[in-house]
Amino acid sequence: MKKTLFLFAILISFGVSSQIEYSGNITTPEGDTLIGAQFGIYAIEDTTFLKGDMIENNQFEFNYSKKPFFIKVFSVAHKDEYIRVDPEPQNGKYTIPTINLQPKENLDQVTVTSTRPMFDRSLKGIKVNVANTPLSELQTLFDVLKASPKIMSPDDETITIVGSGAPTIYVDRQEILSMDELKAIPAAFVDKIDIITNPSARYSASGSGGVIEVYTLNYHMEGAVTSIGLNGSINTKAQPSLGGNINTNFKKKKFSLNFSINGSYGKYINPNSSLLEYTDSSEITQEMLAENRGAHYWAHGNLKIRYDFNRKHSLTAGIKGWGGGNKGNSEENEDYIQHSVLNQSKNSFHDEGNVWINPTANLNYKWQTDSSGSYFNTRFQYNFSVRDGKSLDNSTFYDYLTPNTTGFRRKTDSRNRPHVFTTFIDYVHIFGESGWEIAAGGFHSGLINDKVYNQYNFEDQDWILDSTFSNEYDYKENIAALYFDFEKEWKKVSMKMGVRGEGTFINGFSQALNKQIIDTFYINLFPSATFMFKFNKDWSMTVAYNSRISRPKFENYDPFIRQPDSTSLTFGNPNLLPEYAHVASIEFGYKYGYSLSFSYTRTNRPISNRTFIDSNTYILMTTPDNASYSDQIGVNLSIPINFKWWRGYNSFWANYNKYNFPDNFGRDPFGNFAFGLYLYEQFFLPKDWIINTSLNVNSWANSEMFMKPQVYWSAGIGKKLLDGDLNLRFDVNNIVPPKNKSTSYGSNYIQTNQYQWAFTTFKLSVTYKFGRLKAVQRIEDAEKNNQLDRF
Repeated sequence: MKKTLFLFAILISFGVSSQIEYSGNITTPEGDTLIGAQFGIYAIEDTTFLKGDMIENNQFEFNYSKKPFFIKVFSVAHKDEYIRVDPEPQNGKYTIPTINLQPKENLDQVTVTSTRPMFDRSLKGIKVNVANTPLSELQTLFDVLKASPKIMSPDDETITIVGSGAPTIYVDRQEILSMDELKAIPAAFVDKIDIITNPSARYSASGSGGVIEVYTLNYHMEGAVTSIGLNGSINTKAQPSLGGNINTNFKKKKFSLNFSINGSYGKYINPNSSLLEYTDSSEITQEMLAENRGAHYWAHGNLKIRYDFNRKHSLTAGIKGWGGGNKGNSEENEDYIQHSVLNQSKNSFHDEGNVWINPTANLNYKWQTDSSGSYFNTRFQYNFSVRDGKSLDNSTFYDYLTPNTTGFRRKTDSRNRPHVFTTFIDYVHIFGESGWEIAAGGFHSGLINDKVYNQYNFEDQDWILDSTFSNEYDYKENIAALYFDFEKEWKKVSMKMGVRGEGTFINGFSQALNKQIIDTFYINLFPSATFMFKFNKDWSMTVAYNSRISRPKFENYDPFIRQPDSTSLTFGNPNLLPEYAHVASIEFGYKYGYSLSFSYTRTNRPISNRTFIDSNTYILMTTPDNASYSDQIGVNLSIPINFKWWRGYNSFWANYNKYNFPDNFGRDPFGNFAFGLYLYEQFFLPKDWIINTSLNVNSWANSEMFMKPQVYWSAGIGKKLLDGDLNLRFDVNNIVPPKNKSTSYGSNYIQTNQYQWAFTTFKLSVTYKFGRLKAVQRIEDAEKNNQLDRF
């Protein structure tokens, strides 16, 4: 161990000592201060671009080796200038001779645009470049994600990573709380996306669906640009929807601001039906028809302010929030049949309204500790949520055997007020050109939640509180973590290894039961490793392993009995344990986006539900519990298309799942097969016309149900006017109206369901952009972005 530490210390000292501190000055005939100027360093041998950065106050500095190199200076108002540098450092420092720039002739205004590849492969997974690619032509971040590799939307409402499940999604390092946030961010304001199928120790071990990091544009340009958008749609059921957005980006010297506000309103209608068959000797079936109607609304706002004190220190503050609600009702008719004889019927009316408000504030400080890309970062975040709801149920039962009629009237109101305090600290050190990188940091999250749930029964012409089914609980959850990982890149091989330790403290008290439900503390270690082999410039192979955890929520622990409706009861399980997953994968990549991957996941104690129906009362009882284990084998094929006039992403995935249960579930081992096909195409026609189409065919399954294949097919056409500032679009969504058909399995029943939430919809959108941001964006390290260039 001592020898290993000694060798590691030597390696670190070598990486540090081999770097020279370079500095220099720029002059112009006018003697003015350059705006948006940059410099690049190029290899002597083949003029390969090595690294670059911004020039501030006509000065620059960076770290590099002792080897000779070319330095080239870029300025939109001046001619490019480059010189050869043969350093003769003194005490590890060298001053480059002053570089004189000459003005360009007949220069009125220069607007620089560029393009870059859409997809890029790395140890993390896949990087999706959005800015300056056809993906920026889409409408929202949600649309960009659906068109990205390894990502699918099984219902056009949620996002999953193929083979991994529901991911944790961050936008500028802030975790999103609703898919509506993704639909509120314009695609044109997104810079890049990291689809991290192999999360390192830097990321929380919670969840099993991977990580998606979204970075919005952080302009290194001057000026302002604003866009205003309006859209409206109507479906074949005459249900309208309206939406609008305003988005602004502003940059002035060291200050930048991003602001957006979006909102929508729409109506919905959802018919559904089910057939439930008891698998015991009772020979009972339940046939149900229902229809939901209502309206929903939501709004999202985001304000991000950044101030660059200098080229090394920056401070970013942000406030964002989303809110919304819905008000609707449903009517349900259900028949209970035994031995082919109609025994009972139930007619139910359900009315509900919900309100959600989720504001978040954050403060982020970043210190760029050297020109190699090393940095120290700390972030503080506070989130407060309001989740309130009210409901009213009115059911009538008719017993044909008695005969007799009984009624059930109930109303509820709930109040949920979670507070979340989060702190992040990260330090990443890059050892110059050596290929070594180490990272270490810590994390703490504190959740305090006070939830109240009240149920009322209608008695003697008045609503009386039912204390049996009313509850209030206090819940506290603290998670603290430390991590360390390191990365090394050689010419043909790259590796990344790390470990994360998380300590979890949970305390929950039920006021209704007047007792402590849970008071526990546990520590877990989560190792991870990724190896990438580059056989040549086109072919690569990535082998990865990581481990994850999924923690139950307090309502999963609380044994308090809840009554969602007249024929169902749910209650928590204080003996519920978190589930642990081990994921191993191998991926073969070709060029910029083609890939074939295989994965295996073993989940110990997966959280599922034990369900049972009482054949005498028809009451369905549900409680969460741990299954024994599950195995999943997955395959994914990705085939992007990249022509001048045709861009697209096409993927196919398939999973086989096998779940095993203990005896108290009363279920045999359950295996199922799920698959998906996703085709997204863009066609670029003359005179700025764009046609796009998407086809999504998928099935989905878990430990309790299997969904039959669904088809989502949409197409649209867009036209750019006024040099691209005005964008008109017409879309037809759900050309074939999708129907959700699924089969669910309980301890003593099998239920088939059909639910339709979407219909063919015609949508018209108008977006107008005004203002300009001038000068090129900041030059990033070419080796990190795989965008090598030469002059």
